[in-house]
Amino acid sequence: MISLLNAGGLSLDRVIIHTIEEGAFQAVLKIRIVQEIKKEQKEASTDHHSFIEIDARPSDAIALAVRTNCSIWMFEEVVSKASIPVDANADEEDQVQFRQFVEDLSPAALVRHLKNRDPKNNSPETPDSDTPT
Repeated sequence: MISLLNAGGLSLDRVIIHTIEEGAFQAVLKIRIVQEIKKEQKEASTDHHSFIEIDARPSDAIALAVRTNCSIWMFEEVVSKASIPVDANADEEDQVQFRQFVEDLSPAALVRHLKNRDPKNNSPETPDSDTPT
């Protein structure tokens, strides 16, 4: 796609994610067309920029934006519709528990933790009875 843009004298200016319809994002590629103005008509600039917009799948549009290092815009309404409410208190509680776990972490504590998670595992040093030795 980048090769096609370059061959046509086009460049991707930005990707715009503009709406959500039936749970699916909708995107537009805003493509810049550069036309050289004749020397006798030139004023302050030698290039005249015009744009075309092409509908695209958001995943493809974002992939193209990343490869061409252009900006990705999203309408505020889309952000608000796609947002997931966050429970700050629950997040803080999870962070405290994780910090405590990491502070108490040792190889022995990690083995105990893994043993408690997997009731089938009797001991990390002892192979299962059906495992060949």
